[in-house]
Amino acid sequence: MVPEAASGASSRFGTTSKIKTGKLILANPPDAPKGSWDMGVDVVLMEVRQRGTGPRKRRLSQVESVPDEGDLFAELCENSRLPMLNRVDRYRTRILTRADMAQFVSEVDATHDLVPGPRERDRLAAIRGLAERCAAGVDLELHLQGD
Repeated sequence: MVPEAASGASSRFGTTSKIKTGKLILANPPDAPKGSWDMGVDVVLMEVRQRGTGPRKRRLSQVESVPDEGDLFAELCENSRLPMLNRVDRYRTRILTRADMAQFVSEVDATHDLVPGPRERDRLAAIRGLAERCAAGVDLELHLQGD
């Protein structure tokens, strides 16, 4: 049995993500090539259809998405000091509504101005486009889907 470790702690076994039922789950084994075990955050624009107020009648359909190839967006979020981007978790899904879009767009714009590469800027521009569509639509949500 491996002793409990804090989330994100480093050991000779690699970087741990969490302890689950007494087994150590490795996020990045030390001998794995960089990026082979990393998990990105896909940005998905979802249309919400809901009859009534009950959550069981809520139906989601994907409108468009920006996949996080190479984990660019996940790494930008992890390294960000901006509050909304910093709360994005590559292992969970965060749902943003129309009310969140003003702050999200401003943080994406601020990050866009700081990144050096065209790949990162293009990805952020595509994400911003989805956020603008979400802000304009009443029945749209932006899902930041961790793997």
